[in-house]
Formats: sequence, structure tokens, C-alpha cells
Amino acid sequence: MNRVHLNTAGAGLMSSATLNAIQRFTSIEAQIGSYEAELAYEELLNVDLYRVMAGLLNAQPSQIGFFSSATEAWTSILGKLQFPRGKRVWVSTSEYAANLIFFNYLKLSSDIRVEVIPTTATSPLDLEWVRRHLDDDVFLVSVSHLPSCCGVINPVEALGALLKDANALYVVDACQSLGQLPLDVRDIHCDLLTGAGRKFLCGPRGSGVAYVSPRLLGQLQLNFADLHAASTDGQVKPAGRGQCAGAGNC
Repeated sequence: MNRVHLNTAGAGLMSSATLNAIQRFTSIEAQIGSYEAELAYEELLNVDLYRVMAGLLNAQPSQIGFFSSATEAWTSILGKLQFPRGKRVWVSTSEYAANLIFFNYLKLSSDIRVEVIPTTATSPLDLEWVRRHLDDDVFLVSVSHLPSCCGVINPVEALGALLKDANALYVVDACQSLGQLPLDVRDIHCDLLTGAGRKFLCGPRGSGVAYVSPRLLGQLQLNFADLHAASTDGQVKPAGRGQCAGAGNC
């Protein structure tokens, strides 16, 4: 019986190339050991992977970080951002539930005011409303590019054009669009873009990615470091080997 898989929005079928790569890697692990296999794939894991993802998003390898899911990427990075008390956060009408839970926590802990960008009869985002109401009191704007409900595609490029010269940080959840729609962080003008590898990229579960702009990276209060990002003398290293130093599990 032929099975038709229609749940790529949840988790897509791995491509044959992905399956072969995983099988090849685990076979080498079984033969020579885990650390030794990692060393054998060092160039791929520490350079090529970041370079390829940066090329997909039109970013620099040093601006890319990898995580175990898109949600972990989103919450881990924004969790390192200091939200000033009483500032405003704008969201779309179709934000992902985990993102809203995070903002609800901020409402309780930092008195953040969460406001919904209105819609119009022709657009899921009222860009004229954004233009009229944007001021320095808006600290962050968060939009799901292609929401997992509602059948809409938010105009992230047009919104980014309005926000690019503003002080507000711009966050795009591209979990459903990564691998399905073209994504160019320079055209979007976003500070953070996150996505999952397991959906339309046809990669394995347990894979998420983030693009972090230099502006956002400079505002993060980094409380995590590994041997790629810091040394035992407490000195944080500049981003290297294609890694977004300190932004997460990079």
C-alpha cells in the first residue's frame, strides 16, 4: 500500500540524502566511536553546515546558530534579551502559541505591553497602522511568516522596510516557510529569523536554525558558552569557524 504523507507542516519525510547521511554517520560512530566520528566530520559540522545555511538565507556564517528545534532557537535567543519594563511588543494575529506564552511571561515579569497589529481586508498586516503608530516605545515586533493556521503569508519584507530604520527589533518566525519559500534576511531586514530543519527542508527531527543580526547579538546577555565561544580564562572569543558565538548551541 502506498502511503501519502500530508503532514510536512508538522514534520516532513526525510530526504534520501538526509537518511543516507545519518546512516553513514552512525555507522562510522559504531566503528570508531562518537568523538572520533565528530572529528572526522569536523569540517562539515563546524564550517560547511554554517556556510550552506548562510547561503540559503543570504547571511554570513558567523550569524548562524543551530539548535534542537525552532522553538528552542526562538526562546533561547530572546530569553537572553533584556526587555525594558513597560515597553511595547507588537505581534501578528496568527502568532505561534509558544511565542505567545513567552510574551505572556514577559507581561508578568517585566510589564511588557503586547499589542496585536491589525489586519485589513486585503492584508494580514495593516502596514499603514504600523507606519502611523511606530515610535521608540515599541521595543520588538514579532511576526510568523507563514503561520501554521489561517492560510495567510505575512508580508515580512514590506514590514521590514518600515522597521529597518527604527529602534524596534524585528523577529521573524519562519518555521513553516524555511525550505518552502525564498528567504533573504537582507530583504526582510530582520534581527532574528528562526526555522526548523524537520519540515520543508526534509531534514531530521531535533534540528533548528537561527539567523542573528549583529545589532541583536550586541544586545544579548550571554549566559552560555562552550569551547567554541569562550576559553577557561573567561575570555569570550569572537565568532569563528562559522559560528554565532554565544547565541545558543552554535
